[in-house]
Amino acid sequence: MATIPFILIPVLIFSVFKIDLTNLSLGLSIFSKNQKKSFEFKSPIITLCIIILVGIYLKNEHGRFKDFFPYTDKSSEKIGEFISSNTQYKDVVFSSDFEIDIKGSTLLYYSMKRVYKAESIFDMYSKIRQIIDKDFEVKIFFNRNKIVSNAVQGSIEELISLPYDIKQTDNLWLYKIKKDNFLEKFEEIRERVRKELLIEVEQVLKNKNIFDIYEYKAKFRFIEIYPEIYTYLLEKIDERESEVRKDLLIKINQILKNRNVFELYKLKEGYNFTEEVYPKVYTDINSAYETLLSNYSSEYPVSKEVSFIDYHYEKIDDGKYKFYFLFRVKNRFRKDWTIYFHARVRDEDVTLLPQKRQKHRFDNWGFNPDPPTSAWARNQYIIVKREISASPIVYNLSLGFYRPRKGRHGEEIKLGWVKLQ
Repeated sequence: MATIPFILIPVLIFSVFKIDLTNLSLGLSIFSKNQKKSFEFKSPIITLCIIILVGIYLKNEHGRFKDFFPYTDKSSEKIGEFISSNTQYKDVVFSSDFEIDIKGSTLLYYSMKRVYKAESIFDMYSKIRQIIDKDFEVKIFFNRNKIVSNAVQGSIEELISLPYDIKQTDNLWLYKIKKDNFLEKFEEIRERVRKELLIEVEQVLKNKNIFDIYEYKAKFRFIEIYPEIYTYLLEKIDERESEVRKDLLIKINQILKNRNVFELYKLKEGYNFTEEVYPKVYTDINSAYETLLSNYSSEYPVSKEVSFIDYHYEKIDDGKYKFYFLFRVKNRFRKDWTIYFHARVRDEDVTLLPQKRQKHRFDNWGFNPDPPTSAWARNQYIIVKREISASPIVYNLSLGFYRPRKGRHGEEIKLGWVKLQ
């Protein structure tokens, strides 16, 4: 922004008035005792013009100062000045309930010092491990009425017995800790928590459900502090995963014999596999999927986007059924479509329909597929499911795609007469 008023505009003015920028002398004439005298002042024209333009620019922009640098409240000013007056350049400041970020914080204007938020001594160590060989001191800041020691998993409050100096103004506290004292306390806490963590890991590994162990691994937050424990955890997970894979491979092989892709889908759905967390099992499942899908030699073209392959249903409770529908996506859907699912009945069974559907002589189990059709990827197989409430009678089933006020899209899929049981 400064380029325009301070550089481009002066150059433009000189160009219009054809001023030689290389001639830096300004000739002026004055009269003294009726004699004309000429003086050469070495005053750069460009500098004079820039000074004038700077004045005009600052006059106009000064009124917007508050827009760029809003005034903070008095309490923030007090906190910032407290930190500034009690810290030095080499200090690293932490707080468990307060933070001064380097981006967009007016507090930084007063404190001239960042305050890192840390919930434990391990968070603090993660920040300073890169400067561990340099000279520094640790400062702990609190903005509270009372400071209470808390010995939970190396909490930051556990360090309040270490400072060589404490500064306080009202409810503002600053604890000053020397580097060596901090590192000595860190090693003490690290060893204590290490023992507690090993007991915790062993308890988790006793869990029969490996997916609870996977969840624990995903939340393990001491990787940098205890890499050996994390490595041990991974080794044990690999051992357990091998056992789980053996059991799953038996189930997968049985499904492959039955050639039932929907059973494989339910197996995957029940374990909630993801490639990131269970890569080996995920590969087993996908390989089985490819084998089962290759068995389908025919498909029913519904539209240019999708073909219908197969369906399956199961009884999940009295009067409750779950349907699965398998599609092959040929092209991306541009929009989201609803799937209508109609169930016509014989004349003698009309009274078994819900009251509001009896006049239509068919039930409507329409639904919005999950994932939505706009997310169906090209050249992929998609299975969508729908839970319904129905009587154990014969239905003439059909389904297809539609949108309100747009009507149907593509051909209708006719499943025929099916007895739910």
